Amino acid sequence: MTQDINQFNYGGLVFFDATYGELAVTIQGGANNYNEVMVKNKAFAARTGDGWETMLGFSLLGKYPFTITDRFSLFPLLGMEYQVALSERRRPSDGIIYDRTNGLLEQTKDDKAFDLSTWNSFWIHVGAGTDFALPGNFFLRGELLYSFRLMTPYEQDGLEQLKVMLGDSSPKLGGLTSGPSLRLAVGYRFWSL
Repeated sequence: MTQDINQFNYGGLVFFDATYGELAVTIQGGANNYNEVMVKNKAFAARTGDGWETMLGFSLLGKYPFTITDRFSLFPLLGMEYQVALSERRRPSDGIIYDRTNGLLEQTKDDKAFDLSTWNSFWIHVGAGTDFALPGNFFLRGELLYSFRLMTPYEQDGLEQLKVMLGDSSPKLGGLTSGPSLRLAVGYRFWSL
């Protein structure tokens, strides 16, 4: 099983900031193109195409701020995010757009249609950020993160199907899903220490 996918995400966020932590709720859409050989109906199938998804994310990042000037600070970031799939659509090379949860092209190892939660994902983030104070209580925030995604239930099911097809419990899933993200925001300080 192989999968090469390039994806560009965009979205918005609302965040709550404390001195040493940040809690954010994100909504993001993504467009991708893919080339894969996957298990389909107990056999291998090659597919190419493009797709779209919408995710709701909940992230918790730890940070340690360093004050550079009275208006400017830098901080390293480390944390995690859980993303909930709101929609998953694909358009294979045949041009027909389908909802990936309808079970027409992809089924679980038990021949059932995947539900939307199959594409929920857990991410580990590492990066850095900066705050720049504006007049009043407003500030600009910029964060650059590099993120690593753990296996989704979809990928775990594919691995189980491969083991059954080969009659071998030893196949492993290799590779890594990762990529950078840039967050830009305007914040408002309700109080300051």
